[in-house]
Amino acid sequence: MHSFLKSIGFYTITKKKQLQEILDQIIENPDTMSLTQIDEDSNLAVATKYFGPDMGISVCGELNEQGKFEMEYYFPFLKSNYCSSIAPCLLKKQGEKEAYAGSCDDYRLGITLIFYVNNFIEKKEIFSTTGREPKVEQICLSGLAEEGKILMEITKTSEQKEAAKNRFLKRSEMIEAAKSGDTDAMEQLTMEEVNIFNHLNKQILKKDLYTLIDSFFMPYGVECDQYSIMGDILEMDEITNSITNEVVYLFLVECNDLPIRIAINKKDLLGEPMVGRRFKGKIWLQGNLSFSQ
Repeated sequence: MHSFLKSIGFYTITKKKQLQEILDQIIENPDTMSLTQIDEDSNLAVATKYFGPDMGISVCGELNEQGKFEMEYYFPFLKSNYCSSIAPCLLKKQGEKEAYAGSCDDYRLGITLIFYVNNFIEKKEIFSTTGREPKVEQICLSGLAEEGKILMEITKTSEQKEAAKNRFLKRSEMIEAAKSGDTDAMEQLTMEEVNIFNHLNKQILKKDLYTLIDSFFMPYGVECDQYSIMGDILEMDEITNSITNEVVYLFLVECNDLPIRIAINKKDLLGEPMVGRRFKGKIWLQGNLSFSQ
């Protein structure tokens, strides 16, 4: 049982028999079916069904000689159309199955971003047609949340928001310069980290941590594509899973200036969501990629 099925409204699916009925329905009556040849002896088939706007389950496998779908694995997904990054992206196959992880160095985060690629079948189709590896033009990030909380917003004036944005842009430029070997940028970043640390140590005695930090993005657990995040809710929608009737919240969260679309089951969310407030939670990060041919 996939641990993030509940994020798209399958909280009550707890038995293998229930899950298999849903997977059989997807294979027999998919909303989309993609098929591409991997080599002379094997092919890749992906059957996808939506259970709400932009969220659903993809079943991956191959068609045998009799044209019957043989399932290898499945995964829940949330599709995003919001461009999160245009940083250079590398794709790496995960184990023996036809699944891919993407990685990119977006200077707004200061870490290597690793995510599960939802639409890897498009990459295989382009390679099968052209014989060339396609280039990633943009990354649209989304996340399935296993739990989350709603925090109140930090009130800021327009001048404070502008100053914070300028500091963030300057820091991003310094990180980019430091990665290119600029020693001055490295020293400035080190001093800045020391100053921030000292400032927080003084302020934390008088103020709550979440009044000092309004956004963060950091790896969580042993899985390389899972993260703990906090950011401002820019958009929100409340939808219902078409099979289970469970309520799912869809958020557009801005985290470290990075827009990420988040899906979370209402049962896993603590607090009353509202645009302008902050979302804090643990997510499985996914990405929909736009390829050039």
